Amino acid sequence: MKGVGRLISRALSHRQTCRSVAPSELISRRLMFSSSRTPSLLAVGNPSSVLASNSEFLASLPSLKWNHFIGQRRSMFIQTQSTPNPSSLMFYPGKAVMEVGSADFPNARSAMNSPLAKALYGIDGITRVFFGSDFITVTKSDDASWDLLKPEIFAAIMDFYSSGQPLFLDSKTASSMDTAIHEVIFLISVFPMF
Repeated sequence: MKGVGRLISRALSHRQTCRSVAPSELISRRLMFSSSRTPSLLAVGNPSSVLASNSEFLASLPSLKWNHFIGQRRSMFIQTQSTPNPSSLMFYPGKAVMEVGSADFPNARSAMNSPLAKALYGIDGITRVFFGSDFITVTKSDDASWDLLKPEIFAAIMDFYSSGQPLFLDSKTASSMDTAIHEVIFLISVFPMF
């Protein structure tokens, strides 16, 4: 980002020294992107035309929260709290997790009827997931590091809440998924590869 700022300041200072050249020839009117996925509002060129093109561009996008320099902003703030067990960490998403009671998922098989628990078990090193009223407790294996797991857990929680999926699938959907797994296991045992 520092290099972009230098480039812009050099171009603007060069623009002041060279009045014979049209400003549109010195600076491109393209939008600059801070990443390939989220366009930012940082643009170079004639300010009035860039502002108009940016507002047209943003109006064509779905309703999202935009930051002027980094693209889309996520509006979720997840806090963590340690537990007496150093292998477990509590995540507070700032939203209700369970309306009533709690849910424990001691293994990946028990997490089949919860998209969030299933996504968390998809992260290597997760051994247990527990849902409370306003928190999610994740337990890791001894060889996994929280420094590597936390960003993936944050992403899984944010993706779940932004997707709008229910915390639990209905019993028919969950049982059909479980039946499909049993059918695959049956086929593997009946028709072994070797």
